[in-house]
This record gives sequence, C-alpha cells and structure tokens, in this order.
Amino acid sequence: MSSSVKHPTVYQINTRVWLRKLGHGKPTGLSDVPAEYWGKLRKEGVDYVWLMGIWKTTQSSIAEYCFHPDLQKAYTYTNPDWKPEDVGGSPYAIEDYIVDDSIGTIEELQELRTELSKHNIGLILDFIPNHFNAHTSLVEKQPELFIRVDKSKYSQDPYTFYERSDHYFAHGKDPYFPAWTDTVQLNYFDENAHQFMLEKLRQLTKVCDGVRCDMAMLLLPDVLKQTWGYLFRSDPKNFWSTSVKEVKDISPNFLFIAEAYWGKQYELQQLGFDYAYDKATLDHLTSDDIGTLSQHLQADLSYQEKLVRFIENHDEQRSLTSLGETRSRAAATIVSTLPGMKLVHDGQWSGLRKKSPVQLTLPPEEHHCLCPLTQDLTNEPAVGCTCQSFFYRRLNTALNDEIIKEGHWHWLSATSPELLAWQMSWKGETVLILVNYSYELIKATVPSIVLKSGQIRFRDILNNQPTDWITHNAQDSSAIDVIMAPFKSAILKMDYKSN
Repeated sequence: MSSSVKHPTVYQINTRVWLRKLGHGKPTGLSDVPAEYWGKLRKEGVDYVWLMGIWKTTQSSIAEYCFHPDLQKAYTYTNPDWKPEDVGGSPYAIEDYIVDDSIGTIEELQELRTELSKHNIGLILDFIPNHFNAHTSLVEKQPELFIRVDKSKYSQDPYTFYERSDHYFAHGKDPYFPAWTDTVQLNYFDENAHQFMLEKLRQLTKVCDGVRCDMAMLLLPDVLKQTWGYLFRSDPKNFWSTSVKEVKDISPNFLFIAEAYWGKQYELQQLGFDYAYDKATLDHLTSDDIGTLSQHLQADLSYQEKLVRFIENHDEQRSLTSLGETRSRAAATIVSTLPGMKLVHDGQWSGLRKKSPVQLTLPPEEHHCLCPLTQDLTNEPAVGCTCQSFFYRRLNTALNDEIIKEGHWHWLSATSPELLAWQMSWKGETVLILVNYSYELIKATVPSIVLKSGQIRFRDILNNQPTDWITHNAQDSSAIDVIMAPFKSAILKMDYKSN
C-alpha cells in the first residue's frame, strides 16, 4: 500500500500494551484484532498505522536492566499493581528483527498488512539503526558488527562499555547523554555494519510500507565522530546517503520517517527521508512561545511538508498532562492543520493522561474524570476524559476533508502575534484556521485571505457554532476582523454567494 495523501496521518500504537487491552488482560496476538478496528481508524482519517515494539526483546537482559529504582517508580505510577512478569524489556533494545512471540508470527504480520491495505492503510514498523540489545545473540555470532574496546578502555568507563563473551563492547549512546546500558552499539566505522543493516532494511520492505527510524541522526557522520571518533582513526561513511536510495530503488514508495533532533531534520530530508520529527513545534506550544513558533511555521514549505507534527508520543508526556485540557485542544487543532505528516498517539483521542514506560506491557491505570459530557458518551468504552473524546470526535470529522488532506497551505500574518492563522485551498475551496493560543481575549485583523467577490459565509466545521465573532474589515476587502476567546480554535469553511 502507498498513500498519495499530501498531509497524511499516522496512528502510533504501543503494540504490547494495546494487545493486552484488546484481550482484557488475556494473551492476544495480531491475528485476534478484529477487522472492524482498522475500518474505524480509517473512518477517523488514519493513513498509516505504526505498530511500535513488535520486535523480539532479549529476555535474559530484563532482570539486569529493567528494574532499577527510577523505572520501578515509573511502573508504579503507571499501574500500581504491576508485577515483574509485566516488564517485557525495551522495544528499542531488540534481539533482532523477529516478531516477538507474545505478539505473533511473521506470517500473521504479513496477513495484518494485507488486511490494512484493504482499508487503504499502510503499515509502519520500527527500525532501530544505532544499536541492538546488550544481550543479543548477535554479539556472539557476529561480534565484528559492534564497537569493541580493550580492557583498559572498559576499566576507565565501565558505564559506557561492558563485558560480554570475553570481549568488551560499547553500549549505544548519543553524544549528550550517558549510554543506554541495555543496548550494544553498532560500529558504523566498519563496512560490515553498513551491509548488515542495509540487508535488514531490504527485508523490512517485504513486511511493511515504511519505517520509523529511531534516533536517525545518530548515524550521521558528524554525530558518530562526536560520539565515537576518539576510538577510531578513520571517518565513518554516511549510512543513510546510500541505504535510503538503495531501498527506494527496490521499493519506491517505501516510507522513511526520521526521529530527529538537534536541527538535523533538513539534513536527513536531503538524504532521502520522507519525513522528520518536528519536536520544535511541541516545545513552543508547551512553553507558550508563540513568537518563535510563528517564525518556525514560516519556514520554506518544501521543508515543512516533510515534518512530522505531534503533541504527544511514547517519548513525550500525554498532552492532557503537559498542556492541560484547554491548551491541548488548541494545540491539537494547530498540529492537525499544519503541512506535513500528523502523528497521533493511541489514547490521545480518548483523553489518557499517563505516559507509560516502554518496558511495561501492562496498560496504564487511568483515573477517569467526571466530565459534563459523561452522559452523552454512556455507550462508549471507558476513556480518560470524555470531554476530550468528544472534542476529538468533532476535530476528526473536520479534518477528514479533502482540503485538509490535500490542500495548499498558506500562512497568514494576523495583527496580534498570539493569533495563529493560515488557510488551505484545494479545487477552488478554502478553509481558514484560526487559533488564539493565549490566555487573553484577542481582537485582531487577519489580512490577505483568499476572498472571492460576492457574499461570504463562514462556517465553523470544528465547533458547529455561530461565527458572529468574525466581521469583514471596513478598509481592506481581503481582510477580516475577529474577536476570539482564550485558546479558542476554529476551522472555517468559506461559502460564497455571488452578488
């Protein structure tokens, strides 16, 4: 399956936790997921499903690496009734690219992909290019794939390096933080690692439609040199510059999504990545730095259309926790109508609040709130926040429109810096998006809207409420004046009636 949608939506699922929820605590695999589940996601506008954490973890490493005090504290916060057998290891410290027994088989994965394609949904899986599990059997079978040091280096830094099978290996790490002790670092200063991981990518083209590449910027030569250059005399080759092209030669529509930070997004896009994480927008929304966000959103459109927009994922706090109810809804409207790919985290639409440690396979124990809309949703399964669920139902209805999926995006400079404004146009129709991302009432003018001659009626397809807060500007026929309440957002269709 390949999506030709200009601004696609990818839905992230923590597979091990999700399967336990579907089975109500009983063992459940990929083959047990009802087809109607995918049909429902498609109706909500989902173009890709990212099944996070399907690869086999190394059981022998769990006891050594997954029970330190900070992790146990996080497990208890997520679910006070957790047991040691609920800890499955990090899905980013894998044994190999083998479907974990608790999830299913490679045949079941392929059948799932076929089922998804029937719903016109593509399948995204994890590619973890920097490291494997510290206890992976590959260390014994192919030690040349990994960074090895002598005993003196290990003695100087036993946190970064560890002993395994009479050798000393490096744990995976980035240059700014301590090593991930449950991982072993691949050696991209050596051609063996390049060819080995390229072959893994080739194999993945047979079971999915794209990969979300964990910490993709760690493989860039300058980052590798910064992290590991002191151990080597030669410079590393650029893995992405050759591998992305070779994979796309085999499978042209195969999607590459980069988890990327430190301003490396554009560089990865130039190397062939279809999309790269846009963490900056979330940071600006969380800190209420709308001035910097406005500058960020006025970057070249060719760059913006290759960014992944989100307000939560498995690495971030739940948006209800980090932003609160009112701000999170305004933020959701913003990221959902920006150019590029939209990432939605399973549980976001139903108002979940707890960030789950990736090592834990047990669903979070949520404290369900008594929202005013509870009575309206009595037939719905339990959700964290019924008001939030109701909001996303309206938002998804508004977003599942051809203009939002395919439209040309254009920034509008409102007279108030806290008022974010843009429009999307497609096949002669226009949608206007307005968000007051501030704690104050805003009175502002929005200029340069694409307006046709004749009478214009604004229809708020997000809130389904009157638009008497919008008036035509008396001096500029291409401008409107608005009065917007704090954190109010609107998605406005413009209906024309000729004179």
